[in-house]
Amino acid sequence: MRKNGQQILFLKSIGTLEEVIDFCLRNGLEESDGEYLFYNWEANKKDGHWMRAGRRLRDWRMSVMAWKAAKWLPSQREKKSVVEPGITLEGLAAKYRRKK
Repeated sequence: MRKNGQQILFLKSIGTLEEVIDFCLRNGLEESDGEYLFYNWEANKKDGHWMRAGRRLRDWRMSVMAWKAAKWLPSQREKKSVVEPGITLEGLAAKYRRKK
């Protein structure tokens, strides 16, 4: 397709689960990141196209790379500890024990 005399290439606007996971693995991300993105985009599909913020994704591969650069993917998020550092199991139990 041409627009204003320039060649425009259209990539496949949606991928399969396997394609998204494979792309993530080849770019140093985890399999779970690929699954997260695929199911997120599938849940927001409209008229056969993946959507993001109400707009059609032009290139899902570039979206993966943008999310990676912004550190928005689940594997990149800071893991929060449920237990405070230095607290023992007994101390934790005492903290949450109900008073009778």
